[in-house]
Amino acid sequence: MIQLKDVSLIDFTTIKIGGIAKFMVFPQNESEFLEAYKTHKNDNIFILGKGSNVLFGDYDGVIINTKYFNSIYVKEEKNKVFVKASSGTPLKDIIRIAIEKNLDNIYKLTGFPASVGGAIAMNAGAYNVDIFDFIKGVWYIEDKEIVYKKKEDIQYTYRHTEFENKPVLYGEFVFEKTNANIKGLVQEINQKRQSTQPLNTLTSGSTFKNPKNHYAGKLLEEAGLKGYRLKDIGFSPKHANFLVNYQNSTLEDVKNLLEYAKEKVFKAFNIILELSILTSYIIKR
Repeated sequence: MIQLKDVSLIDFTTIKIGGIAKFMVFPQNESEFLEAYKTHKNDNIFILGKGSNVLFGDYDGVIINTKYFNSIYVKEEKNKVFVKASSGTPLKDIIRIAIEKNLDNIYKLTGFPASVGGAIAMNAGAYNVDIFDFIKGVWYIEDKEIVYKKKEDIQYTYRHTEFENKPVLYGEFVFEKTNANIKGLVQEINQKRQSTQPLNTLTSGSTFKNPKNHYAGKLLEEAGLKGYRLKDIGFSPKHANFLVNYQNSTLEDVKNLLEYAKEKVFKAFNIILELSILTSYIIKR
C-alpha cells in the first residue's frame, strides 16, 4: 500500500485548491482498504475519489485515496446488464459500458469527473437521473467489517446518502438495454455540457444543491453572481453554479465568496442555499 506524508492537496482536487494533508494512503485492493480503515479509524479519516466535489485547506487527519482501488465486473442477462465496480473506478468507465451495451439513462451522467464511490456517497445526478436510479446494493465498511446493503434498505435522498460518513467499497448496479442510439445521445449531452458549463477550467462542479422547485444556477444568476469574481475565485460566466479557480485562489477566498453568494440569494429570494461541494472547514470526522 502506498503511504505518503505531508501531501499537497492541490494535486488531488479538480479545482486545484488545497493545503497540506498530514497523511494519505492509497489502497490497491479490498484487504488494503480494510486494513487502512481499521488502522486509522480514530484518525479523522476522509475518503477521497477524483476530487471533483471537494475543497480543502490543511487536513490534519488521514485521507484514504481510492485512485488505485479500481476494478469493474460486468454480467449480462437478457435485457439487463449487472455491474459491480469498486469505489475508485471512474464513472466514465460505467458510461463507456453504457455506450458499448446501449444502456438506458445512465448515459446522462456522461462527463462527470467522479469516482463510483463519490457518486454513490452524494447520489450524483443530472438531467433528472440520479446514480441511485441504478443501484442494486452497496458494499461498505461498518464497525471494521465489510457489510452489504440492498438498495431498499439504504437511506438516500436528492444529493444525500448515508454513505457520506461511511467508506464505500463497491457499488452494484443494474442497467436496462434500450434500442435508442446511446452513442448519439452521449454526443448531444457532451455538446450541451461544452456550451453551458466551464469544462476546460479549474472547477469543482456544481457548487450548491438545487432547492426544491428551483435551480441554484438560476437563483445565483438572478442575484447578479454569474461571472462574479473575488480575487482569483469566481462563478463561471457560462454557468453561475460553477466555481472557477482563475489562478491561485485560496480556501479563505472561496469561503468568503460562498458566504457572500448565500447572503445575496437569501436577501433576494428568502432561500438558503445548501452546498453541494464538501469543504474541509465543514468536514469534521
